[in-house]
Amino acid sequence: MWFLFFYITQLINPDELWTQLPFQLIAGILCFLILFPWYEKQWQKSRERVDKVEESETINISTEELSSPNLPESQEESGVLQRISIKDGSRIHLIPVEELHYIEACGDYVTLFTSSGQYVKEQTMKYFESHLPEKEFIRIHRSHIIAAGQILRIELFGKESYQVRLKNGISLRASNGGYKLLKQRLGL
Repeated sequence: MWFLFFYITQLINPDELWTQLPFQLIAGILCFLILFPWYEKQWQKSRERVDKVEESETINISTEELSSPNLPESQEESGVLQRISIKDGSRIHLIPVEELHYIEACGDYVTLFTSSGQYVKEQTMKYFESHLPEKEFIRIHRSHIIAAGQILRIELFGKESYQVRLKNGISLRASNGGYKLLKQRLGL
């Protein structure tokens, strides 16, 4: 505020501006050094409040879903996933494995494709390959795991290359090893 007053008064007498400029710079730097830690502390407090709110939010799951006979007591006990939970900001999506069309690798993350949309999860393809039902999901490429029920057809794509066309119209390339596994699992 005092800077504004100073510069307005300098419009009246601009000769004094250059004589007082070093003092103004020193005063500005001191104000910055005093106020910066305070602003940083306020920002950390607000960030802690947001984190507490995110942790305290509850997930609404119906009692029917929890007492469903087709879900195991614990997913870790059976080793096979029945649903995948994905945190999206303050919301948590629960995706049943039956709704998955395919999974695509994105570095250390994967993108899960369902009929309702795409979801990013911080897991590896190796994790999903070992925890998804083996009869229902096939890893056709190092970057793709597909649901066997979503396969529409397998097409020849170039010399000894194959692509898998899904029911939703997406075509995914199958590696040689993935094609062999696909033939084995589908009994071709």
